[in-house]
Amino acid sequence: MSVESAVARVVCEACGAPVRFDPESQGLRCAHCRHVARLTPRPVTLEAHPLDVTMPDDAGEPAANLTALECQSCGAVVERTEAVIAEACPWCASTLVRAVDAQEDATTPTALLPFRVPRSALAEKVGRWAKRQWLRRGDLKTDTLCDEAVGVYAPFWIFSAELDVSWRAERARRATMKGAQGAEASGQGALVWEPASGRRAHRVEALAVCASRGVPTALADGFEAPPLGSLVAWDRRYLEGFRAERPAISQSLGWSHALKRVERSLYTALGREVGGETHRGLQLSMVARDPRWRLLLVPIWVARVTVGGRPERLLIDGLRGRVSGALPWSAPKVLAAAAAVVTLVAYLVGRGRG
Repeated sequence: MSVESAVARVVCEACGAPVRFDPESQGLRCAHCRHVARLTPRPVTLEAHPLDVTMPDDAGEPAANLTALECQSCGAVVERTEAVIAEACPWCASTLVRAVDAQEDATTPTALLPFRVPRSALAEKVGRWAKRQWLRRGDLKTDTLCDEAVGVYAPFWIFSAELDVSWRAERARRATMKGAQGAEASGQGALVWEPASGRRAHRVEALAVCASRGVPTALADGFEAPPLGSLVAWDRRYLEGFRAERPAISQSLGWSHALKRVERSLYTALGREVGGETHRGLQLSMVARDPRWRLLLVPIWVARVTVGGRPERLLIDGLRGRVSGALPWSAPKVLAAAAAVVTLVAYLVGRGRG
């Protein structure tokens, strides 16, 4: 069966032309007559599964009537409702893609968060974000951003668990010294190191880990936990005009990444818990009790902008409009900031000597 004959499009109920999901009206808008057919979202309860349980066979809807394209560069498998043979990967822009069976090894989430940020708002949101990057280059061109941005429903694992955390370290205190009259004078002696240890419970709640291979980890980790109260049941009509990626990272690998993120945050919190004037050699171990996962699709706009003639990739949260990305540093701005710091330090040193 060819790719074209396997795909059945949703059409306008007024004129029969193709439709696209419209984030502003939360309905299906016809590109020809502009008619909008409202979608009634179906509420869904996203069940949390034990870590060693895979997606149930009856979860979600079948991936029928979708075109699936696999990127040979980043490994992403992106599905869409339009009948296409090949297109550039929305994540890495590679043209090395091939059509694959839309139902082969497909894992379909049971829920998604519909796009709410329209394409027309992207340039304004990126422009406001760029103005806050004051040490970055400012020659950002967004002329074609609204036309060329691609909307993708990216898969995210949502993890929860109870952690038993044990830690040990060495903390320092000042040795007490005897004064001239035999009185104790603290805070004047050398540092004395002593062992310290402790335990604490830590709750992991709704920690989001991107299950895409196309999204850079640094950008994916910047996405906050999505508001699960806005979930709707999976419906292919929300994909009209957009793409959806299959999970490329298993729940076990996602959980390992989640633990690394929790460990980094705990090091900061436990550093304060150790006590003393300072500490060293902090080590911690974590034992998870009943870790569970949920899988959903999160809306992301993938935008490519030009900075100084060089393309840069930005990700815009399709639900709240927050921008993730990094623009090139501006050498003049960095040098000016460094010169200002040197001048301020020299002034303060000179004032202190005077």
